[in-house]
Amino acid sequence: MSLPTGDGSFTDYYALLGVDPDADRAVLEKRIKEEQRKWRPRTALPELGRRQEAEQRMALLAEARGVLLDDGKRAAYDRTRAARAQRRPTAAGTATGDVGTLLERAERALAINDYRTAAFFAEEAARTAASPRAWNLRARAYAGQDDHQRAVVAAQEAVNMEPGNPMYHIDLGIIHQALDEPDSAVAAFEQAAELAPEDLGPRLLIADLHLSGGRYQEAVALLEQVHREHPDDRDTRNMLAAALHDRAQAIPADRTETVYAITAKQEIAEMRPLLDRAASLVVDDPELSAVIDETREYVAQQEQKVFDFRALFRIPVAEGPAGCLVVSFLVLLFLSPALTAVATVTAFSDGVFDMGFVLLLVTALLCWGWWSSLVVPRWKQNRRASRYTGGLSR
Repeated sequence: MSLPTGDGSFTDYYALLGVDPDADRAVLEKRIKEEQRKWRPRTALPELGRRQEAEQRMALLAEARGVLLDDGKRAAYDRTRAARAQRRPTAAGTATGDVGTLLERAERALAINDYRTAAFFAEEAARTAASPRAWNLRARAYAGQDDHQRAVVAAQEAVNMEPGNPMYHIDLGIIHQALDEPDSAVAAFEQAAELAPEDLGPRLLIADLHLSGGRYQEAVALLEQVHREHPDDRDTRNMLAAALHDRAQAIPADRTETVYAITAKQEIAEMRPLLDRAASLVVDDPELSAVIDETREYVAQQEQKVFDFRALFRIPVAEGPAGCLVVSFLVLLFLSPALTAVATVTAFSDGVFDMGFVLLLVTALLCWGWWSSLVVPRWKQNRRASRYTGGLSR
């Protein structure tokens, strides 16, 4: 993803996210979230090189968010990107040195997400003397370039040559996950967990696999178990917080692919404890805290009462004479509090107190009925709108 130039490096954020340059804000936000969720567990891996690669990717994703979600910065970035696209890419490097030197160069390139250069040096090392390390580096470099078919072959070769290395199983599982082969990915992660039971990485990756598949309860259950065993681990706490947040956001039934609306009091009751616990877990992640707080605020707003004047215009009415009768009845019903109020004043003025008190009671009941029908919690307003339009109302 990093394209070397004469004055530094330039990152193609669209290639980083796997989206078209004309992707809208909703698509960009979704892809950034998915990529962060995918790479966050890898920052907890014990091997330094893989951890550095994941940390670098998380840093690039943070940069992408800051640039692409700001209209002014994105416009300037697009102009720079278009200008650099006219330049001829530089060569990956020169394959000089022994096998150890070539492998070290490949690992250094992986640490900064320069996958093209990493693949070049790893391939040269494999040609000189094939080894599980060379095959593994090739697999990671191919995966970084989204060439997952070649990556899975190379990763499997590394595992076959050194089956006792848990990191090779992890890399194989990550590639299976990218190929949308969850069963194979889980099997590889579980094998890594058996080989290195003290490492949290494999179980965090299994939890991430559950999250990406929408299996939020399984992910939360696994992360809760890991959290009980390692209550002070920062990555586990933040990942559990993110999983609880995702679980809460999956509760509302009225939704599209990117947004949702709360339309029932029960949804609020289910979401609130999940979000409160998520907020209590976050450690040193302002962005995650902000996202959780935003959702908590939205949930709280849904209990606030508002005047739903739009309800007056959401009553379906048939066409023809029947529709005219219904409209006439609704108009009369709407005016009934005012009419009974006038009748009440008239009755009292004429000295008909019994009738006046009855009309006063009727007026009060009608006013209360209208008030309770039109002043409702936001979630009920959402539900009315959803029923009337047949779609999302948020």
